[in-house]
Amino acid sequence: MPDYYFHPDIQSAYSAVHKWLADQTEAKGYKNISHEQARELLPVKTLESAAAQYNVFFPGHYFKVIYTLENIVTSEKLLDWINTNQHILLIDVGCGAGAATIAFLERIISLRESKQFTNSLEIFCIGIDINYESLTIYN
Repeated sequence: MPDYYFHPDIQSAYSAVHKWLADQTEAKGYKNISHEQARELLPVKTLESAAAQYNVFFPGHYFKVIYTLENIVTSEKLLDWINTNQHILLIDVGCGAGAATIAFLERIISLRESKQFTNSLEIFCIGIDINYESLTIYN
């Protein structure tokens, strides 16, 4: 199995969100919340819950989606979608902080950087989540 890493642009954004969360009074201590505690906080609609989910679940969910896009959907299928329609609407239901959305965008960035497509592409992303504070992170 290949090693997976955040794309440098994604890593920069990921770190910036952590920096922003660390400055939010409502999220203080979110990095000290355990996996089990974060799971218990899932139905709670607060920034603390959203921050805990971001810290605990985002990386794993992100890389699961990357793996799925690479090995199940495949780059060939993504390129077919891009070549068929240069306007993509991505709706991420239960988005949390947007791990699936960001993973999709990472694959598009990687395909563009490897020059597998050069046409213009417009992507519109919509995140839907019961925790409004998750949407603060998503946006």
